[in-house]
Amino acid sequence: MAQMYVITGGPGTGKSTVIAELAKLGYQTVPEAARLVMEEEQNKLQPILPWTNLYEFQRRTIAKQLNLEAQLKSGIAFLDRGRRDCVGYCRKGRIDVPPEVTAALSTENYQYIFLMEPLCQYVTDQHRRETQEKALDLHHFIAAAYRDGGYLPITVPALSPSERVNYILCYIHQLHFTSYTQRNN
Repeated sequence: MAQMYVITGGPGTGKSTVIAELAKLGYQTVPEAARLVMEEEQNKLQPILPWTNLYEFQRRTIAKQLNLEAQLKSGIAFLDRGRRDCVGYCRKGRIDVPPEVTAALSTENYQYIFLMEPLCQYVTDQHRRETQEKALDLHHFIAAAYRDGGYLPITVPALSPSERVNYILCYIHQLHFTSYTQRNN
């Protein structure tokens, strides 16, 4: 079973960049499920996107997330967002959390949640349409969704991508060292 670490935060916080850096180092990574769903939907005649049907979009996103997580091999894996991100998006959008999302939360097994501190520079794109202010608001909803689920997100400072990767890896290695030391004393 994989040891899953979630890299999360609001839009434009550098999650995907850090995930790409971790992949270059040879770690298992999971891409952002929501972005994959957007890419699948964007060329359809009536696409299901967050700004057209947030409820159905979150149903499709959680299905994609579960599929991606099921493909992981044992060892450390870093996820570009986790299941509770769907909850944050639903709360921000003032919609009910789909039952598929609620069911998926009961079986989640994340080691730690790394919350990326927002960056000074914010860039929109084809899929990231939120203003910087709305992205920051969403960041808080996502963090709250994890806290409400019993997680204590570890804030990753707004550093360069390589420094963020080092921060995360040092944190994980320190946790494993501390756990090993406690078991053997």
